[in-house]
Amino acid sequence: MTTVCMVGNFHAEHSTENDLLHALHVNGCEVGTYDERDWHTGSIRLPDPDGYDLLWWTHTPGWPTPTDAVQQVERFRRAGVPVVGYHLDRWWGLRRQTDVYTTPYFRLMDAFYVADPQVDRWAAAGVPAFRMSPGVSDRHILDGTPTRRWVDYDVAFIGNSTNGYHPEHTHRRDMLERLSKRYGRRFATIPGSGPAIRGSDLADVYATIPVIVGDSCLVGLDSYWSDRVPETVGRGGFLVHPDTDWQGEYSPNVHLGVWRLGDWEGMVSVIDAALGDTERRLGVAAEGAAHVRATHLYRHKVKRVLENML
Repeated sequence: MTTVCMVGNFHAEHSTENDLLHALHVNGCEVGTYDERDWHTGSIRLPDPDGYDLLWWTHTPGWPTPTDAVQQVERFRRAGVPVVGYHLDRWWGLRRQTDVYTTPYFRLMDAFYVADPQVDRWAAAGVPAFRMSPGVSDRHILDGTPTRRWVDYDVAFIGNSTNGYHPEHTHRRDMLERLSKRYGRRFATIPGSGPAIRGSDLADVYATIPVIVGDSCLVGLDSYWSDRVPETVGRGGFLVHPDTDWQGEYSPNVHLGVWRLGDWEGMVSVIDAALGDTERRLGVAAEGAAHVRATHLYRHKVKRVLENML
């Protein structure tokens, strides 16, 4: 049995780390978990590396690490235990790219799996990065139930709609303004100013609202998508997303609807066509959900990492 020492944010119920933890268990791993917040406060230390096959560290940007974090992690590397990281978002081209040079985390990776496709830039910064697209976890119910709470909406955006989203990516602000103007009270921004919606409650949103519109931070890139894609499509939502180079992982108009980035009339046309053809919309949503569940669950991503690292 593969034994993994895992560092990350486990206090939050709905975290990538807990999704990955579930996927490691599904892949037959025995996992010891060490919460990053407790680690950086000095409440815990990493264990002796003896008996571990892999150190998996999922770092929350902005969180500090212990002053002796390098020494603690290097003990694993000296013992022949590889250190692996996994991150869902992009870094290069955003203000936070400077963290790559200043955060010890990146210097300690033997392999860094990341959705940001700019692996050449990672290599130039001394980080052994490998592209791996995001997934969705099946530790929660993926098939939702239509609920009265959302029946008045035809179109929705689900995610960060505040000005705190990457300021380099103004597309989202413009998109939300146009959707609100076009669809008025039929358009919902979720969660808006309320608490985040997760788990089975989120699946219910996708089961109720016909069209979900979303984007990824595509500024300066022609091949990138965030976890919005598998998170929505995998739960059976009909997603409309700016087209990108999908690297053969998704097929436009088969798994999701697409429009050309910046073509707002095109966006509206795709949405209106989906609203006007329920049979086709439901067919695409079903095809997309089956595709994600067969190939893009976190259990599939974790299996690839384990095969590559061990």
